Amino acid sequence: MKRRSFLAASSALIVSPIVMAKPGSWPRREIRLIHPFTAGDQTDVSTRIIAAAMSERLGVSIVVQNKPGAGGVSALRELGSSKPDGHTIGYISNGNVSLDAIFQRYDLLDLVDPIARLADSAQTLYARSSKGYQSLSDMIEDIKRSPKKVSLGVGGLGAPSHVMWELLATEFTPNLEVNLIPYKSATESTQAMLGGYIDTGVSFLTGVVPYIQKPGAIKVLAISSKERNPLVPQLPTISESIGKKFSYMNWNGLCAPRGTPPEVSKQIFEAAMYAVQSARYQKFCADYGVIINPSLNSETFRSEIEATLKLERALALAKNINQGGI
Repeated sequence: MKRRSFLAASSALIVSPIVMAKPGSWPRREIRLIHPFTAGDQTDVSTRIIAAAMSERLGVSIVVQNKPGAGGVSALRELGSSKPDGHTIGYISNGNVSLDAIFQRYDLLDLVDPIARLADSAQTLYARSSKGYQSLSDMIEDIKRSPKKVSLGVGGLGAPSHVMWELLATEFTPNLEVNLIPYKSATESTQAMLGGYIDTGVSFLTGVVPYIQKPGAIKVLAISSKERNPLVPQLPTISESIGKKFSYMNWNGLCAPRGTPPEVSKQIFEAAMYAVQSARYQKFCADYGVIINPSLNSETFRSEIEATLKLERALALAKNINQGGI
């Protein structure tokens, strides 16, 4: 979907029904949902769909407030400093976890209480068609033959695309070594490939769907999900390509300021679970290859985040990522 279409869709979701809550109950007033990226992108539109459905469930307006900047740090810190009464909630993703694990820019679980995981989306590996790779195996064999010679673009140092690559690289002995080039975003990395500046790259699925459906200057080699994605069933998984189990998924969800009352968090969770079942959200996910994967409860979601923090902190130390090393 083009940005113009995203903006049109998001504009249609700005107004939520306003219904007076019962006196003394939660929610007592409008709820603010802080979103860390710009209005009109894919995550913003999906968040507004979720907010609209949650509003139906809770009976009050939920206003999505975009707070882009510093890779999501600004939004997260504002959320963490908000009153923990359930009237301010926020969007969270695995990118927030990576910033904590790798760069220690904040203590994530000291700022927020995880509420609900909502959905997953895959990463993909792709290459310049002129490299001649017919599969991910071809790309890996080339990297093995010429360590640190094959360039690979990612959407930022410590970004999910970078983390996924480093996890994949450690599946091999010796570890795969590339000439890693971090860009400001996965989109910028893709543009660099189109310009002939890099050999290979990692990108979120929707960023490369056009090149899967109509191959040209870019050849998409594999997807990071456990199973093939219904949106692009012709694209093999990384596991199929390397002959061993491997998966990595971006995820997103909702959180609240640390110390939000458990009974309020439970109601937010229940509203979120109502929202992921809405027809509008399910259609959106199907259209963009997003996999709905809600957490069983808030405690499970917290445990998943704690496990990811442990894994990525160990990765950052082993690969010297937080010091700029690769």
